[in-house]
Amino acid sequence: MKGKLITGLFLVITIVAFGQQHTKLDERYGFKEAKLEADISSFAQLDMVEDQGNIKVYEKIGDDLKIDEVALQTIWYFFYKNKLSSILIKTKGPTTNKKMLAYLNKEYGKGKPVGKLGTTYAWSGKKTNLSYQENKETGEATVILFSKPLQEEAKREKKTAGLMKTNPQ
Repeated sequence: MKGKLITGLFLVITIVAFGQQHTKLDERYGFKEAKLEADISSFAQLDMVEDQGNIKVYEKIGDDLKIDEVALQTIWYFFYKNKLSSILIKTKGPTTNKKMLAYLNKEYGKGKPVGKLGTTYAWSGKKTNLSYQENKETGEATVILFSKPLQEEAKREKKTAGLMKTNPQ
């Protein structure tokens, strides 16, 4: 199931790779004190959630699961080759999800709606993208912030690995 999470993360990242520029995303280039592309050694008290080779997912022990007035369910830190590549945040419940979307719109400007359901929004900077997606069935909302350079590097590596499997030397 967790492997599907990483695959799903890259699908969402691909979807949000368009839209208007939001310079605050690039100015902050992270979430709270966590900066994208920071080395894993700069993080204390990480607990591994999943290991997929070059991609490792962690939770921070004792992480403050609140931002502004929004209660957070989960914060996961994705590292690609020991560099922080993405941050996944989950909230749960209609009121909390609305507060999270309002917070994102306040902090980064109005997100661009993706699709017709009104449950997915995207923000795009030069170095980073952000997405918000609600799942009406589970009542959860997922926010993903990611580094474009590291995501592009991971895509290139995955493509190269796929070519090597289909064309062994």
